[in-house]
Amino acid sequence: MKECIKGIILFGDSVFFGIGASHRNKGCARILKREFINAPVLIKARSFDSSKEGVEKLESVLAREGFSHVVLLFGNNDCRLVGVNTPRVPLKEFRANLKEMVKTIKAKRLNVLLANLQPIDSEGFYKSLPGQKEFIKMDESPYSWHKRYSDVCNDIANEEDIQLLDIRVALEKEKNNILAADGLHPNDYGHRIIASHIFKLLMR
Repeated sequence: MKECIKGIILFGDSVFFGIGASHRNKGCARILKREFINAPVLIKARSFDSSKEGVEKLESVLAREGFSHVVLLFGNNDCRLVGVNTPRVPLKEFRANLKEMVKTIKAKRLNVLLANLQPIDSEGFYKSLPGQKEFIKMDESPYSWHKRYSDVCNDIANEEDIQLLDIRVALEKEKNNILAADGLHPNDYGHRIIASHIFKLLMR
């Protein structure tokens, strides 16, 4: 049975905050807020937040009434290395945090959708964050390391039988044109693709 969209909460990290866009109004969350003219859109996103902060803040976010759908987008800060081969939030903990958030949202009888992560550009990433090079000793690139966290999102969506917002596939088609200079965040075009993909899936 289709659920009527009464209101949407966009809960996540710097991508929903609008980082990478030339102006925050051109970020994917703000675009979605303008697109849904018949339903309120609440943007609860902050740069540098990981799934750990997501778990800590979720109850207060869900305390807002009048919303039927919650879109989660976390992982970009979880995988950030803070030491040699040491991510801010290890994959196992990231998986557990996502599961906890999904279960909490379901318990509130709200619809939950989970977005995976945008592809990143290793060369641009190193240029913007040269200090990360000394932390990466594993035999893989920033792209492949970041993708591990995106793949966890895919797994959780399947395991919890919820809608996956596969923004990664949509962005990969235009990979050379969708990233900001930092090699990590979407640019204006990337944010438009994310917004369009989420809008279409929610309206389907």
